[in-house]
Amino acid sequence: MWKLKKDKNGKEMGIRIVGRSESSDYKTWTRTEPIFEGNEIHLQIYSMPIFEYNGIYLGLPAIFNVKTDTVQTELAWSPDTIKWYRICPGTALIPNSETKGDIDWGCIYSAKSPIILNNEIRLYYSGSDGPHTDWRKGYFCLATLRPDGFAGYKTIDDTLESSIITVPIPWNG
Repeated sequence: MWKLKKDKNGKEMGIRIVGRSESSDYKTWTRTEPIFEGNEIHLQIYSMPIFEYNGIYLGLPAIFNVKTDTVQTELAWSPDTIKWYRICPGTALIPNSETKGDIDWGCIYSAKSPIILNNEIRLYYSGSDGPHTDWRKGYFCLATLRPDGFAGYKTIDDTLESSIITVPIPWNG
């Protein structure tokens, strides 16, 4: 889905966003409504596979960065597929390689939904060795997570002691 938006110079440009429509018979559809877009005009949602996981919906938005001409896959969640929340905007769930020309340096697009196994989550994705708007080779890739690995914490500085304070968590056992 496209939306017209003005950049900081007042120039109107089309940006990619995620739209939502429903049908009970696959013939008649509701009007497509915009439900999710990038935080800045140069960060556009190119695609977003959605799947149900543990009672909520997870989305894997492919964020097209117009300035760097690359695509990274992030993580979003929704209670109802209508209102979406990006988890740690700007942080890739599947990081692009930092080495130009690597198989997943330029673009990363997730497959529709991960394969959930007892001991790991498999995220299949396509990677490319070049920028989004140029000729590039495509690759079939695999990223894995532990079963509860969609979220986590990492220290800013590994040499310093860190702590996390949460609300009280009830424990039975």
